[in-house]
Amino acid sequence: MNHHRTRTGPPHRLAAVIASSRVEPVLLAVTAAALTAGGIAWLAGGTGLADLFRALGTLSAVVPAAGWVVAALRQGRAGVDLIAVLALGGTLAVHEYLAGA
Repeated sequence: MNHHRTRTGPPHRLAAVIASSRVEPVLLAVTAAALTAGGIAWLAGGTGLADLFRALGTLSAVVPAAGWVVAALRQGRAGVDLIAVLALGGTLAVHEYLAGA
């Protein structure tokens, strides 16, 4: 009887899935916090501070997403994440921080 475990893919893919499942809730919390802080700053009249919070929220999402896209492109795959990263980069380029966040 064979007691060896079989894997469905390379070990690095499994590690990436585990890491991604741990990172995504943190990214959601950071982005929600940035949106909330930006909204509070905007209501208090601090539009510059509101933009800063929103830009930081966008950056906190685009940096890891860009890493995921680069890894996928290296494996010859391109998906909707590529479009999302380009869109987020565009919002930063044209200073539409609320749209990015």
